[in-house]
Amino acid sequence: MFRWTLRRFRHDPAAHGRSLLVRMDIINRCNSRCFMCPYVGYLESGAPTQAMDSALFERIAARIFPYTCHLALSCAFEPLLHPRFRDLLAIAARHGVPEWGVVTNASLLDEKMAAAILDSRMPALALSLDGVTRETYRAIRGIDAFDAVLANIRRLQEMKRRAGVDHPHLFANFVLMRRNLDEVVPYLALCRELGVEDVTFVHVMPRSRENAQSLLNDPDRYAAVYREAKRIAESGPMRVLLPAPFTPDELAAAGPADRERRLQQSRADDLRTGGAQTALLPVEGAGDDIFCASPWMMVFISPNGDVHPCSHRQNDPPFGNLAVSSFQEIWNGPAYLELRRRLYRHRLEGLCRTCEAFTPNSEPMVRRPIRIL
Repeated sequence: MFRWTLRRFRHDPAAHGRSLLVRMDIINRCNSRCFMCPYVGYLESGAPTQAMDSALFERIAARIFPYTCHLALSCAFEPLLHPRFRDLLAIAARHGVPEWGVVTNASLLDEKMAAAILDSRMPALALSLDGVTRETYRAIRGIDAFDAVLANIRRLQEMKRRAGVDHPHLFANFVLMRRNLDEVVPYLALCRELGVEDVTFVHVMPRSRENAQSLLNDPDRYAAVYREAKRIAESGPMRVLLPAPFTPDELAAAGPADRERRLQQSRADDLRTGGAQTALLPVEGAGDDIFCASPWMMVFISPNGDVHPCSHRQNDPPFGNLAVSSFQEIWNGPAYLELRRRLYRHRLEGLCRTCEAFTPNSEPMVRRPIRIL
């Protein structure tokens, strides 16, 4: 399918059934203050609060969700802050997207919210939690909510048990840094106790020695933790994604900032079957491989309806707005056609030239496959 669709700059998602990956932010606010996140700077920019209108969400759902195979209702912000989050859940549930869910810090996941999630039959909930102690959580996330988060997750799991359901499946995300490296192994034990099915670790950004928290500054310690985490992961059913230890060549190239993005690539030497959403995508007439397939398979939608080709370009001018234009007008409009043309011909410009989407699981279609433990 990829070879067929990538040969065309114009693309009809309806011709391929549910093949679209949709990332949305339904609100542009968060109640955490993670020190490694650009959100504090975003607030200082004076950006007004935006919460997606239910009518706009209904319009987007009717026009895009029938083509969608994977839907994320959050990307950079906290979705449970949306004042009508439960209404949006009910709308999303009606459209039968096979895979959909939210990424949340779970601090607002009270009993009513959990009940609404169960009623919607939302398949997936991803928990952002970067440690196993209250002190580490507070130091990284800037709020004192560690105990509340664990209590909320345990209550959700108990409500699932009483209802006799297995949804939502629980995922967990962990940002690796020197501050929490010693908690990686106990984090796996905590995730098992909470009933997490899938754990994803990613390096703190920027991944460079200039960032004091980057594990490039502590490669031997990281390699030791990786080995222990791998041993534990192999002893149970929980799926664990963890970046490989740094190679000597990577460490030698880690100094200059303009070469940093090369270190974002995950090596494929011990990739297991099913560990990546894609490998290299060969395209006839476009050289050895295509750099990125996101413009053929993905949209990112802001709370006001602006459409971007990926979350990394959300600060660029939008390719259109779904409050005033149809999805088809935007999807095959001049901006999308030109981006596809340039990627297909390896003529990269702007953020595509310095893309940092090479971290594991960062974008749905990347140049390199990820490593799975």
